[in-house]
Amino acid sequence: MRALDVPDKTERVVRYQQATVDQAMQVIASMGLHSFDELRPHMLRRRVDHGTIRSYAEMFEHLAPGQLLRDRRHRGSGTGYEPTRTASSPDPPARPPARTTVPPLTGAS
Repeated sequence: MRALDVPDKTERVVRYQQATVDQAMQVIASMGLHSFDELRPHMLRRRVDHGTIRSYAEMFEHLAPGQLLRDRRHRGSGTGYEPTRTASSPDPPARPPARTTVPPLTGAS
């Protein structure tokens, strides 16, 4: 097994990251856009089955900035957007301790 050469790994990660950004910028330019800020969900497409392609706008609900904080319909809906804290309660709600059952010892002498 080889030891990790941190300076070499750092250089490779930087090159990989830069190449990823360069490729993403080429995709953005090929779409006729000048920056990622111009990218909209309807511009991205995904094949959902053999004969169907849908835009991300069709597949996902677009949320406005701060919408999860203002819109109560997401809370408690099982979507994963439930808040863990409230302004009046800075600590997460306490959970009751889990009950555990310890089996009796058998065969002890």
